[in-house]
Amino acid sequence: MEGNIKRLVVLRPMVEELMAIAETARLAYGISYRGEIIHSETFGYCNVEGTLPVNEDTIFQAASLTKLLLAAEIGMLVEEKEFCWDTPLKEILPEMHVEDR
Repeated sequence: MEGNIKRLVVLRPMVEELMAIAETARLAYGISYRGEIIHSETFGYCNVEGTLPVNEDTIFQAASLTKLLLAAEIGMLVEEKEFCWDTPLKEILPEMHVEDR
């Protein structure tokens, strides 16, 4: 496993290239395995002047990203047969109250 973690450094040039293509000013990512972060990197600066580098405490705006992540997680749970796409939300989260329209 240790050797595989060290090989993750090859991601840096690919991430930098994708950032240039997408014109992304800053980015941070982490890779977890079995609940443990095994690799993380940061890119860019927090401010326009380029004097404050991104670090593990940098707060990013997620915008609508949470919807994408939630949909991906639901898809994984459907694949694991935890529930179906048409399972009513109140069966999954009974404490959540959604008004019918």
